[in-house]
Amino acid sequence: MAEEPAVVLQEQVVVERQDREQSEQVEAEEHEAVEEEHEVVAEQYTRPQGLYPRQREEDLEELRRLILDAKLAPCHAGSDEFSHDLDECPICFLGYPSLNWLRCCQKGMCTECFLELKCPTAFNTEWCPFCNTAAAAVEYRGKRTAEERIREMEEDQKVIAAEIKMRQEETEAYAALQADLDGQQAIEAEIARLRQQEAYAASLAEEEEQIVIESDIRKRQEDEEHAARLSTVEEQRVIEAEFRKRLEDEVHAASLSNLEEQRAIEAAIKTQQEQEADAAALFIQVEQGEIEATIRQQEELLAYAASPSNQEEQGRIEAAIRAQQEQETYAAGLSNKEEQQEIEAAIRKQQEQEAVSASLLSVEEQGMVEAAAVIDQEQEAYAASLSNLEEQREIEAAIQMQQESEAYAFSLDELEEQEIIEADIALQQEEVASAAHLAEQVEPEETPASQPVASPSSPSPSTSSSLPSPSLLL
Repeated sequence: MAEEPAVVLQEQVVVERQDREQSEQVEAEEHEAVEEEHEVVAEQYTRPQGLYPRQREEDLEELRRLILDAKLAPCHAGSDEFSHDLDECPICFLGYPSLNWLRCCQKGMCTECFLELKCPTAFNTEWCPFCNTAAAAVEYRGKRTAEERIREMEEDQKVIAAEIKMRQEETEAYAALQADLDGQQAIEAEIARLRQQEAYAASLAEEEEQIVIESDIRKRQEDEEHAARLSTVEEQRVIEAEFRKRLEDEVHAASLSNLEEQRAIEAAIKTQQEQEADAAALFIQVEQGEIEATIRQQEELLAYAASPSNQEEQGRIEAAIRAQQEQETYAAGLSNKEEQQEIEAAIRKQQEQEAVSASLLSVEEQGMVEAAAVIDQEQEAYAASLSNLEEQREIEAAIQMQQESEAYAFSLDELEEQEIIEADIALQQEEVASAAHLAEQVEPEETPASQPVASPSSPSPSTSSSLPSPSLLL
């Protein structure tokens, strides 16, 4: 397709050249017609003009006779410049007013080139340099007329048109062949792509198997680590149970000793309190008896003083009673002070004993509280470690579940993609098989084996036949 503009330009050049040649030939027709009637060969044109080495004298005489008898064309000097009045010799590529014409293929040839092919004593060459015909002969027809030149130009134009058409056909055939090759290359590329996809799918399957194996190995390792942690936790629990039992035994022994001491102190305090209560009861009974006796005596005195005769005695009795009451009050105050002092001393003693027992109890309780606090802390730490282990197990289980779900989803996606790829591969293989089948059916009809398609670079038959054989030119 890229050669079409060049072909069009070549056609335009050929048309312009033909128009120019026709205009020049019309002008030269009258002059040529006059010269044909009075053609006289000058003596200088009966000899070779030095294009090739000099011939023998007898050959030159024979050549002169043949030229004068109009059997060979005159030996004009060849011209390198192009002109419509000159004919070009296809062997030496020089222009001459007239040429000799081969009877086999109607090709022109100058006299000097003809002399190089065959001795002029005979008019037959062994082989034609153009068509390889045996015993080819030449003849001289004189100068060509304008009509002959026009007719030759038309023939050349037809040949050029045929060559252009053939070249276009070759170009189209080459383009079709190139398209077929491109299609075949595209099919091969598609097949290669499908093979790559199959290899990629196989590699994905291998990677999935490797991932499953790695997950199994990881799970087995995690189970072993979990079993090791469980054994460690059980050993720790046994040690903690033994330590807790030992602490409880010590605390129990300390509490038993403290309880015995406390019971002894409480028994002593109770005994002292009972003794004090008994003494207080006796003292109260004695005082009550004395008070009753005093009251009876006072009543008797009052009863005695109630009589008139005894008013003086009553005054004395009242004074005595007042004195006695004052004495009793003073004695009661003294006794109350003594009792109060005794009671306060007993209370202070009891408070001291209670403080001692409380201090003992506080020390024991503090030890028990500290031991209980240590046990509580250990229990809290153990519970925290257990909760951390449980949380860690839950997190690991959640992570493992998530990884398994992601791996399962990934495997599902890969399986779906692999199924789609396999479906595409099967469809494309069917298309390739159908295309190959159609190509096998069409190929015998379009390009038979006996007629190979000519490439654009191969020379055409007309071009190859128009060139002389190098072996014949030597």
